[in-house]
Amino acid sequence: MFYDDDGNEGMPTTERISASLMVPYFYKNHILFTDNFYTSPSLAEYFLNHGTHLCGTVRSNRKHFCKDIIDVALEKGEASFYRSTNNNKIVVSKYRAAKDKSGNKPKIVFLLSTCHSAIMSETGQANKDGVAIRKSTMIKSYNSHMGGVDMVDQQLHNIDVLRKHYKWYKKVAFRLIMQAVLNSHKLFQFRTGNEKKTFLEFLQDVIASLAKQNELPQNYVPDDGRERLTGRHFPSVQVADEDAKDKRPSKNCRVCYAKNKRTDKGRPLKTVYICEKCPSQPGLHPDKCFEIYISYSRAFW
Repeated sequence: MFYDDDGNEGMPTTERISASLMVPYFYKNHILFTDNFYTSPSLAEYFLNHGTHLCGTVRSNRKHFCKDIIDVALEKGEASFYRSTNNNKIVVSKYRAAKDKSGNKPKIVFLLSTCHSAIMSETGQANKDGVAIRKSTMIKSYNSHMGGVDMVDQQLHNIDVLRKHYKWYKKVAFRLIMQAVLNSHKLFQFRTGNEKKTFLEFLQDVIASLAKQNELPQNYVPDDGRERLTGRHFPSVQVADEDAKDKRPSKNCRVCYAKNKRTDKGRPLKTVYICEKCPSQPGLHPDKCFEIYISYSRAFW
């Protein structure tokens, strides 16, 4: 949401989002922690002009970012700092983590802050050689305040319910549902003191409870199945269109596909027979498959 009168129409969208959300908190000396999607030198300058601080990871290709710090060579656990010439309250840092990424690739982190100094401090940890690991105060502060957001993402990422073929609004809907269940799990642990039940176990209990509440009677016949339980159904050969290349078209057998029956090469079993009376005109083998599909309303579909 943007404030219509915020006067930031010329801002990039990522910067304007942060600026708009922070309008009620300007001139109160608050600190906003952001990830590298939002952080930029121009946003830091804007916040300073409105009595607010900014701290977060930043991408090295951001506009107006200090280019001198990018090529600085660092050893493991070392950091380099630069202060802005336009505003000495803006400090950028390049830090190489004590542990490299896979393939011995160095893990480099760029940070920007308007409320921290270029100071390194002990973390209380040591590397495999026993050397104490030191980090800048801005990194320690960022990890401390962004940890809650990252932890939520990690917990939801472990149970992946999204698929690439989903539309964006479906992804949003699933994300909101999973977030609500995660919040419920935290409330459950807080109220009951049961810390042993994992989020996955809690999710399974929720699904089982909802399924039990909506359990249908055994003699229930859905409305969409009544059309195929009435009338005269006979298997018939699928007729090809006049301009079709395949003069003998076939379909996957609906029953065999539901039973996961496959050919020796792992492909679905096909048939040229269909039921013209059924709404979807499913492909069905004219023996038991046809009888099963017509007789049972909820067996496989």
